[in-house]
Amino acid sequence: MILGSPFPDTENFCGMVAGKAIDSGKAQAYFKAHHTLSPDLCSWHYVPGLRTDSLPHLALFWDTTGLAHNGLRMKHKAYETVYVDGMRDFIPEDQWPAFLNKQAELMEEEKARQLQFPDVVPDANR
Repeated sequence: MILGSPFPDTENFCGMVAGKAIDSGKAQAYFKAHHTLSPDLCSWHYVPGLRTDSLPHLALFWDTTGLAHNGLRMKHKAYETVYVDGMRDFIPEDQWPAFLNKQAELMEEEKARQLQFPDVVPDANR
């Protein structure tokens, strides 16, 4: 993940981006040295190429660990997921494969939409 601008509160930013299972101190040190974070220093999976007008039920990012906040284990493992429309969900482990299959289908639909409408950006005043 490459970050284009400096963040005023690097410590909190790195802790948030590092996620639930990554040492935020290691993430912060790497970020200070390289102004970027590598995938091995982030427990979130980010889906590149999405836009504000992308399909609202496409996942923008999800947690790869299935842990609760602060790395705690949940009674039933689930993956925190945030969608393009800003909604958040926890996908249970037994539903995870079906979720990923549906996301792959939606992503193919999204790619076709972006080819058909390459410059469409929704009007913020609507």
